[in-house]
Amino acid sequence: MKFKKSSIRVVKNCGKTTIGKREDNKSPNYYVKVLVEKDKVSSGRIFESLETRNQSMALLKAVKVYERIKIQGKTKYDKPIVAPDKRIDVYGHQVLEDFSKRQKSKIGIHKSSIEANTEIRQLEGRLDNIVYPFFDNGKKDITTITYEDLDKFLNKYLPTENLGHRNRNTFRGYKTRKGYRYLITNIFKKAQIAKVIDSVPVIPELTGEQEKREWEPYTQEEICKIRDEFRKQSEFGKEMNDLINFLLFVPLRSGKEWIFLQNKHMSIQSHIKEGKVLVIEIPHRKINTKRQNIICKNIALRIYENRLKKRNPNPEDYIFFNQPENRKIQPQQLQKRINRYFKLVSKKLKIYRLTNEEGFEVTRPLYSLRPTQFIEDVSVPNADYEEIARNGNTSKEMIVHRYAKRYSKFKVSEIYDKLNKGRGSGNRSHTNHTLKKKVR
Repeated sequence: MKFKKSSIRVVKNCGKTTIGKREDNKSPNYYVKVLVEKDKVSSGRIFESLETRNQSMALLKAVKVYERIKIQGKTKYDKPIVAPDKRIDVYGHQVLEDFSKRQKSKIGIHKSSIEANTEIRQLEGRLDNIVYPFFDNGKKDITTITYEDLDKFLNKYLPTENLGHRNRNTFRGYKTRKGYRYLITNIFKKAQIAKVIDSVPVIPELTGEQEKREWEPYTQEEICKIRDEFRKQSEFGKEMNDLINFLLFVPLRSGKEWIFLQNKHMSIQSHIKEGKVLVIEIPHRKINTKRQNIICKNIALRIYENRLKKRNPNPEDYIFFNQPENRKIQPQQLQKRINRYFKLVSKKLKIYRLTNEEGFEVTRPLYSLRPTQFIEDVSVPNADYEEIARNGNTSKEMIVHRYAKRYSKFKVSEIYDKLNKGRGSGNRSHTNHTLKKKVR
């Protein structure tokens, strides 16, 4: 069937649906033409009489015809309407609401209102910008989502698609995709509770291995530059200098492990050879299965007695950043603040970024002091890797494969630099020699 060209009108918001009068004049009424999939109708078109000669009435009736055909799943440019209780975005919104309630209940206890609201917005952004666009903008029928759909989302779409807000390809690693897998699982659990699905489907495993970042260490010359820069600053800079010194000799992670340290956690015990030894009872450990106490090197004891305890002498005082303005904020915020200041100084000295052995540019935050310290520990002749690992709250495998393995290359480079600058020779550990003189 063909329409008279002068009678053709496009029906708005209905794909490429049009109305018109027959060219052969067999009927004075308007007809509607809806384009459909050829596997539904061989011709790819459906014609239907609207039984009216009025154009305005014909346009209204055409919309109803289009909606009826659309529900049947035949239209070419639109997918069938999904019942509201089966749309994936309905259950994604329920997950977001539950998360929002949990975060707000933590305000003033574990989080600030800014932190809680930021995390809520982040989850909302992941749903709106990443999850829903993949599943028909959130309109996908959750009962029709297959294992193949989920595998494509987790292992093909997430790692490589350009989903970042800066118009660039964003590679989402194993850890990030693991979070999305957990999110998808929770969405299906909500649908199961609503009895839309009988059970949570099998969620595909993630392909690839979890990336294990190896933090690049600083050389002792670089550390001295950073410490010197902080000593030029106010009292805050001097306290940053003490923190850096302490982390170089005490195997703490650069986060909550030192933030919660108070004088009551520090005990000085007698020792036959050294006279006294500093032992720290760590209030917060990342890995709680390991030994909680740390036996410190002699230089750490001197830093604590001569600097830290004199600044904050009371048992309940935090040994670092005990000022009210630092302690009235949440620990996570304090951690970010300290890391940011360290990063700014390291960047200023142009040593924050480094090209590693594989040719990739990497950054060196405050956490890089931990591998720096471990590399020095394993450099001691006949070092006991088992004891180093236990004292550092890590595994012997980590010490052997990540630090001892790197020691020789790292040390050769540092010794070479020292020789070429006329600073002497030999493979003596430079850390203790330098810092014992320079701890102020």
